[in-house]
Amino acid sequence: MYNNEKTEFLEYLELSLKSSEEEIKELSGEDRNDEANHVKVKANIFQIFKTVFLGVVNQKALDKEEVKNLFQAKTESIPANWKKSLENARAFKDTEKTMIEEIKLQTLEEIRTTFLRIWEEQYDRD
Repeated sequence: MYNNEKTEFLEYLELSLKSSEEEIKELSGEDRNDEANHVKVKANIFQIFKTVFLGVVNQKALDKEEVKNLFQAKTESIPANWKKSLENARAFKDTEKTMIEEIKLQTLEEIRTTFLRIWEEQYDRD
């Protein structure tokens, strides 16, 4: 089974969410609300992909490779609109919207990289 991978990836997402929430509190306490809002965007992406991952792994009939493929497919399909939004923001020179979309995509890339590292690392041990 893939319980070790599931546990490790969920712990990563939980720690990332907790860290983001602490950073939001700290920034808000320092009246750095724009920065706090940017971290909120990042936290939302962690939450979205935590929900997506749980939805994927809770499908009983999937084996480890199928979970990997389905989760990776979700990391490709979900951000499609973010990429379009980023292009539009750049075209209209909307720096705030550009930054938000870049944060979403950077956070997603971090999630994707960590997922693959955990899944492949564990895969090698099986």
